[in-house]
Amino acid sequence: MIRKESTEVQARIFNDRFSKIGVTNSVVLVYMLISAYTNRKGKCLCSLETIIKDSGVMKPTVIKAIKKLEELEYIEIIKTKGRPDIYIVL
Repeated sequence: MIRKESTEVQARIFNDRFSKIGVTNSVVLVYMLISAYTNRKGKCLCSLETIIKDSGVMKPTVIKAIKKLEELEYIEIIKTKGRPDIYIVL
């Protein structure tokens, strides 16, 4: 589980960063979660279901947010067969 204090600080930083390019709060939240779950090798191995559960955002919105982050080149998605996708924060 992510500490609330660190999430709030990250939210302010990311909101400032993302507000300049006009993305939604959901995109910011999903980016924060992916970043928070990134391991030392720079990979986020958490499942889509984990992101949905921890964000409290509906599945279609999370999927759109992930696609937007990939489009903006903030993350790279590595598709894996039979496992959750791997997200790499760029």
